[in-house]
Amino acid sequence: MHSFLRVATILYTIYLAFALLVISPALNVIPHKYMLDTYDRQLETGWVVLNPFTLSLDVSDARLNDSTGEQFMAFRDASVNLSLSSVWQPGWVFDELLLQGLYLEVTRITEGTYNFSDLLNGSEKLPPATTDSAEIPHLTVHDLALQSDRLIVNDLDREAPYRSQWSGLQINMLDVSTVREEGKPYTVTVEGENGGKLAWNGEISIPKGISTGHLAISNLYLPSLWRFAQPWLQFELEDGRLAIAGQYRVDWNDTLSYKISDGQLGFTSVNIVPQSVKDLPDT
Repeated sequence: MHSFLRVATILYTIYLAFALLVISPALNVIPHKYMLDTYDRQLETGWVVLNPFTLSLDVSDARLNDSTGEQFMAFRDASVNLSLSSVWQPGWVFDELLLQGLYLEVTRITEGTYNFSDLLNGSEKLPPATTDSAEIPHLTVHDLALQSDRLIVNDLDREAPYRSQWSGLQINMLDVSTVREEGKPYTVTVEGENGGKLAWNGEISIPKGISTGHLAISNLYLPSLWRFAQPWLQFELEDGRLAIAGQYRVDWNDTLSYKISDGQLGFTSVNIVPQSVKDLPDT
């Protein structure tokens, strides 16, 4: 017994030293060099630490530029905490997946070309996936939290370029799992530009393919949506607010079906004018 404890102590000490002195320094160098050599993209991070005691990987102040050197994605803190229960439970089990202060800017440059297209070039060499026998990976996350500072969408492949941004995205999910069938709670909130807020909460069961809950959109600034659909509309929307709320149930296990109850829909401060006053002079 004494020999076993001594061997276990030596192995554990080697594991700690390897994690702290080899893996953590490598994680602060190798990913940056790989992104620069492979994609000619600059990756910057504050610190990257593998904690051998909690089995967690922590990253701070990360920033990834696009191919032109402009900021593409950034976040303040990220943490992936692998649970020891992965040893005896099916699939991968994580105590925590955390992402704070996310900034993401997605831009469509031309038809089929985006500011992240170069990152997907390697996927063309992979064999096509067989969807018939594909199985959902066994994954369980006890605490999933995502918070964003700003999400931006640009479309430059239009006669009038389109830009929209959303802030304050908050996603919180407890015990989300592709293995456990009982539904687990979640909340999602996000704020749009010029006001407007989405609040979404309920329960979801991925194995059963069922989600129930309540969805509410309040004070949504309609001209932001009008700018996106402007090429296909024959009018201009100068002002308007939208509010939607209701209970829902979605089932996608076999065939997609949904049910909405206690629904509410409201418009306020709507001001619609024709695109051409000459065509409709008295409107």
